[in-house]
Amino acid sequence: MSFRLPNKPAPRDKGMGTQQRNWIRINRDGGVSSVQLRQHQLMQQFGVQPRDLRLLDVLVATSYPSAILSRDSAIVVNLERFKCIITTDVVLLPAALFSDGPDAFLQELQQRLCASGSARAKQPFSGNQGQVPVPDQPRAAGSDLPFELCALEVCLEACAQHLGECTRLLEERAGPFYEAPHPAKINSEYLEAIKVIKTRCVRLKTRAETVKEVLQKYLDDEDDLKDLHLSARLGKAAPWNTESALWEQIEEQLHLQAGHDSTSGTQLDLTPAVIALLSDPEKEQAAVAERVLRPYLMHLDQIVERLIDINDHIEDTEEYMGLSLNTTRNVLVWLRVMVNSASLLTTMLFALGNLFGQNLGNHNAAWSNYYGVFLAVSISMGVGVTLLYCIFVAWLQSTVNKAFVGGSFAPVGWARFKRAPTKI
Repeated sequence: MSFRLPNKPAPRDKGMGTQQRNWIRINRDGGVSSVQLRQHQLMQQFGVQPRDLRLLDVLVATSYPSAILSRDSAIVVNLERFKCIITTDVVLLPAALFSDGPDAFLQELQQRLCASGSARAKQPFSGNQGQVPVPDQPRAAGSDLPFELCALEVCLEACAQHLGECTRLLEERAGPFYEAPHPAKINSEYLEAIKVIKTRCVRLKTRAETVKEVLQKYLDDEDDLKDLHLSARLGKAAPWNTESALWEQIEEQLHLQAGHDSTSGTQLDLTPAVIALLSDPEKEQAAVAERVLRPYLMHLDQIVERLIDINDHIEDTEEYMGLSLNTTRNVLVWLRVMVNSASLLTTMLFALGNLFGQNLGNHNAAWSNYYGVFLAVSISMGVGVTLLYCIFVAWLQSTVNKAFVGGSFAPVGWARFKRAPTKI
């Protein structure tokens, strides 16, 4: 079904609560239309609060975390970029989300609600008042869900797919950084890329954990689960729409007892699940909402685990680079000490040579007598300085061997980075 989105934003009045906003309205049959509603109209019709509407404002909602809020006659959904107000009859989506045209989420929501409405319309029930209603034919998959839970399921599915796609793209980008880099490849650009990937991983992990905590909060409280079942809470749901499989068991028992006399006192042999549904419908309503939320909680848990793996691999790579840079720094310090010590000893050699050279005679006749002494003193000082330098190098090497493994400037813990981290 095609529709047109408004090209111009709705006029805004200066009065408090009189601002008009464009909304995309989807009814039970999947029909889509564009409507303009004021803030006070939304608050009166659906029982939402002003802060709930701020969650749905595209311009300011980025600062608010994901949330699913159950109100008097509506469910306010703010999951990532998927925002809507769900009632028992319609779904309202901010038109600003689709300024570039309908996206896959809007089309999927329209198709799912249309299919769910068609399935419910094709399932008439027969039976007189006071008797157990029996469906004339089996219901389609998912037709047992009420309208609001069906719409909520589409939002959860779209949010889970969006987070999963973001995680997949992050895995592809972080893949080349899982392996231990060569020290020659470690530069400012490489370090900046590592920093960007780690920052995105932490932010995406926070977003996924926020949605996971929202679902976990509802699953931990049965009353919150029952609040999501708006149709039952507002008295608009037929009892047999809660769980089709259980009522199919009742139908089967009715067919089995069809040959018996109704006055013979024969009773239906119902399973404990059917008895629980008939005796405590509120518990079964919470179970239906739980079956909607539970799979997406498990899916989000897997996404969080994947993001934790990415973060661990990046941290291992950062630690490896830190050790590599420390090793290079240690080598440079070693060379600096060697050069400084050699320069010191050479300076000492020249100083001693100059000192002894000043005491030698400068007469041509006696030059031959002093030349041998000069050579002996110079050679002995050179040998002594060289020997002293070798002793210093040996002492320095022994000192380094105590602080580093094998004397190769490899810090303790280097061996566990010999093998590149395993890819996810």
